[in-house]
Order: sequence, then C-alpha cells, then structure tokens
Amino acid sequence: DAPVAVEGAKKYFREQLGAMDERIGATLLPEGFSVADILMTTSLDWAADEQIPLPPRAVAYHAGMKSRPAYQAARLKAYQKA
Repeated sequence: DAPVAVEGAKKYFREQLGAMDERIGATLLPEGFSVADILMTTSLDWAADEQIPLPPRAVAYHAGMKSRPAYQAARLKAYQKA
C-alpha cells in the first residue's frame, strides 16, 4: 500500500503545483521574499530529490531560490557531517 500512497502524493503535488505555476514569479508574494518562499523551496527540494517533473516556472523559481546566499548557507549547515 505504501507505494500506492507515495505515487498518489506525488500526483497530488504535481496537480497542485501545476495549478499555481502561472502565478509563480521571483517570489510567491508580491511584497517579496517571505516564509511562503521558504516552504515552497523546501517542497521543491523534496520534489527534485524524488525526481518529480516540475513545470517551467517552478524550475526557474527553484533555481532562483537556490541561488540565494542564505539558502546556500542554510543548506550547507543542515547537511554538514558532524
């Protein structure tokens, strides 16, 4: 049952991301970078790790977020070997 649930979750993720793809810009909110961007970037990191295909704007958005120095520093700190 677990593989079926995982595939269902991936399908749901793709559908939801596809529905909002046209609304994705440099940041999710017009006011600029926010906690919503942190959550979305974490979700897109997961999707990339799971090799889930992303819509074009999501790919560009994810690349932009990953290029931020704060993202790179946080990722390095989170995955440092102790």
